Amino acid sequence: MHTYTCRMYNGFQTWYEHVFTQFQENHNLVWSSSVVTSESRNSLLHWIRRLVTTQGVVTRAFVLLFFPIQPVDGIFVFLECVSSVGVDAVLGRSVTLPCDIEPTTREDRVYMVLWFRDNAGKPLYSFDVRGRPFTKALYWSDNNAFGPRAYFVTGSNPAGLTLESVQLDDQGIYRCRVDFKNSPTRNFQINLTVIVPPHQLLIFQNSGRDVSTPVVGPLTEGSDLVLTCEVRGGNPIPTVSWFVNDKLVDGILETSVQPVIVVNRLEVSRVTREHLNTTYKCQASNTKLTLPTEKTVRLELFLKPLSVRLLEKPKVLMADTEYNITCEAVGSRPQAKISWHRGKELLRRGKFKESGNETVVMSTVTFSPKPDDDGHVLKCKAENPMVSGSGLEDSLSLNVVCNADRRRQEKRNLSL
Repeated sequence: MHTYTCRMYNGFQTWYEHVFTQFQENHNLVWSSSVVTSESRNSLLHWIRRLVTTQGVVTRAFVLLFFPIQPVDGIFVFLECVSSVGVDAVLGRSVTLPCDIEPTTREDRVYMVLWFRDNAGKPLYSFDVRGRPFTKALYWSDNNAFGPRAYFVTGSNPAGLTLESVQLDDQGIYRCRVDFKNSPTRNFQINLTVIVPPHQLLIFQNSGRDVSTPVVGPLTEGSDLVLTCEVRGGNPIPTVSWFVNDKLVDGILETSVQPVIVVNRLEVSRVTREHLNTTYKCQASNTKLTLPTEKTVRLELFLKPLSVRLLEKPKVLMADTEYNITCEAVGSRPQAKISWHRGKELLRRGKFKESGNETVVMSTVTFSPKPDDDGHVLKCKAENPMVSGSGLEDSLSLNVVCNADRRRQEKRNLSL
């Protein structure tokens, strides 16, 4: 896409200016104008159309034409059409301002390239190859402008003026003038925009505390999650987005201009265990020239146990005989705390051993029941102390028999 600015002027005053855009795909023209006088408007449109049909101005990129046209109000005026291109630069990085120095014929060659800012008559950079090869070109850069930060590159197509360590005050309109040995002078207009990336991105959780680590929480099941992403700075104003497990989601946006602060608040009602380890990424961007500024946090949860069960439930236990009873608790985060009870009292007899992983814990008690344990209940309780009311239990009724009782029972069974 090329943009051209055409103006009618008499050397001192612009009578009329007209901007149009050419889309290379179909060569359509998009007109945007501001009328000074109806006479100058009609004259300008007439001569632009004439240039389009006879000179091919919109089929050639980077062209400057001075055309004498019919007098307006008795004054002889000129029509000037200049190609214009927009270039974005990121503050502190480098940028190249394009300038086509290729001659239209093989017999021609570049003599000099001059760079100007806005409407200044004095150049701020020059590339001089008059009477010398490119390898011995004379370079000059105004120390009050770019100084050593700028250098002209001729090996690229198109050529361009590369500017390092771009500053805010570099933003503006520049003009590249190319003088040839034979061909008319060619001009290009470059509108340089300096983009300032956002300088700070913060994430706050429910309490308003800054999430300085990659983990938010832990929260308990059923509670609400509120994440607030606050982005400061940036020109143009950055777009701030939330991604949940790398999927774009909607948040609640708030923007202030002075100073630039963009806030995007994400609300998740009643989190469940399915939200465990979900990633929430806040991303801020105002240009495709650099990677977005972003921060990702992972949700940590306190989870209550899902189930507790005794893996062995013998119907009869022999007194003074050693047994291993194992209790399994599943689903707690962190691991459930398991305790053993005889009725309402904490079981202190026997040996206890625990094993497990992140979500399952196994507790085994090794004990020898006593005759007075008969009729009591052995309980395994599992709970997450970080979650109130999370306790679950499973139990075994103790049917304890002595050896004599066992022999009598065996004889009774044989007689039946």
